[in-house]
Amino acid sequence: MMQSFYNGYSGTKTQQFGVDAWSNNIANVNTNGYRADTPDFENIFTSSLEGVNASSPISNTRGYGVTVSSNSIDTSMGSLINADDSDFNMALGTNRGWFVVGNQAGGTDNQFYTRDGAFNRDSSGSIVNADGQYLYGVDLGKISNNSIIPNNDITADINTLKTGSTLSPLNIPEDLRYPPQKTSFVNSTVNLNPASSLKSTTTENLLNANLNTIYGDNKTRIKTGTEQLVINTIDPATGDKTPTTIDLTNTNTLQDLIDNSGGLIGIERSNLTFINQAGSGANLEIDYENSSQNLLKALGITSSTVVAEGTTYKGSELKTPNTTLHTKVYDAQGVEYDLKADYVLDEKTNAGENWKLTTGIYDKAGNLISDESSGFLNFTGSSASNTPTLLDANGAEVDSLSIANFNGEAITYNPKEFTDEFGTKQTSTNIYSVSEKISSETDGIAEGFLSGVNIDANGIITANFSNAKSEVFGRVGVANFQNPQGLKKIGGNLFQETENSGDALSNWNTDGVLKSTSIAQGKLETSNVKMDTALTQLMIMQRAYSASTKSITTADDMVKEAIGLKR
Repeated sequence: MMQSFYNGYSGTKTQQFGVDAWSNNIANVNTNGYRADTPDFENIFTSSLEGVNASSPISNTRGYGVTVSSNSIDTSMGSLINADDSDFNMALGTNRGWFVVGNQAGGTDNQFYTRDGAFNRDSSGSIVNADGQYLYGVDLGKISNNSIIPNNDITADINTLKTGSTLSPLNIPEDLRYPPQKTSFVNSTVNLNPASSLKSTTTENLLNANLNTIYGDNKTRIKTGTEQLVINTIDPATGDKTPTTIDLTNTNTLQDLIDNSGGLIGIERSNLTFINQAGSGANLEIDYENSSQNLLKALGITSSTVVAEGTTYKGSELKTPNTTLHTKVYDAQGVEYDLKADYVLDEKTNAGENWKLTTGIYDKAGNLISDESSGFLNFTGSSASNTPTLLDANGAEVDSLSIANFNGEAITYNPKEFTDEFGTKQTSTNIYSVSEKISSETDGIAEGFLSGVNIDANGIITANFSNAKSEVFGRVGVANFQNPQGLKKIGGNLFQETENSGDALSNWNTDGVLKSTSIAQGKLETSNVKMDTALTQLMIMQRAYSASTKSITTADDMVKEAIGLKR
């Protein structure tokens, strides 16, 4: 009977432990990253009752109560919820892995582990949790005096982070600055198409322009080869026509055309005109059939046309192919300027096109603040595989043009071809429909300030800046253990390694990929407590507790009856 007291006592004590464990789980159902406890029980010991029936094939034992076997950590995964109010809120994507936190001193003796990824930036720029514990990770050491030290080599940074194993507190100041960098070169490829870049220009430019680069009616070149203009003089008495042929073979510029026409051709503002001067004594007929139709189309004439004495026939506006392309450049203080490249078609033949190029650097008020540089970009044929030739003002082939006296220094401008940062060859062309800049590469950078932080699935941290630049900063530390159930809870959602858990293991492989987990930025992991299970277990423990107390009262009644036998 006395053993019944001890069995009942061990039952109430053990079930009370179970109630405490499950009520603690329920209390932490809304604790981010909380790992539930799972109480397990075992009987204390048993003794063999061999004297009861020694010949029995069935074991005969007596039990001596129950005790707590373990209160193990439930390592199952909680749910992920959105939490984008901080750039540093994170969640691990599987039930494996732990964030590494600690105090400022660093070192493995000061490191703890958590599944709670609610982190933010403190007043000094350190990444901390709600209790002020610092988030640990691999820091590339690229911040000095609140400025990032750019190396423009993402591959080298990633390779360093693949093998990085030394963890330390991470710090990213809110006022982190990207320093400006003066522009020293501009590589820019262009597409130049005469038909898509026709623009009005000054009379002076038209007079000096080559006829094969002047277009009328918005699409027709005045001259494309050996051509002529036939003018018929009409006798006012008989109506007979006397033809006069103006040979355009050696007529190169618009001024040559005007001079060789004997005053019949002129220009009014930007419009080509045909003039029948007063005193000629006859009407003049422009012979459409026998004249260069390109020239007549530029005049807007589509059939033979009579121009009366003393009148002027005004044709369409003349335009030349020219386009202006802009590239931002910066001085050493990060002040922005405009590198303007003017392309004007200088000559077009069956063999190709020659574009005159004039470059200069202008401030925001439009003032030229550098020397002008000029040259020619020459295309042979019409194929993307044909690299154009770049010539300087003297006609010598060069790789780039130099724009001198940009704040005392020079910028090189290469519009021909270059290989970009991805190893792709970029080449200027004249085959596409729109005249535009295709690609550009430069080392000039405006000053920038931290605009956001990205953390990818492998924990790589990238700082983004207002000048559209990004720099890899480091990576979030993630550890794993041979036996995570051997970790010790120390409060504050923190765990500590023990001999049972084993030492912390790096959780990324030699390729820099997180093993068996990933990181989700802007997410948090909730408690893994399952409310239905917890409430059910709580009721079971409560009933078991009541039953154990009943065994005590039953044993007590039996003792009372035994004592009463004496009376």
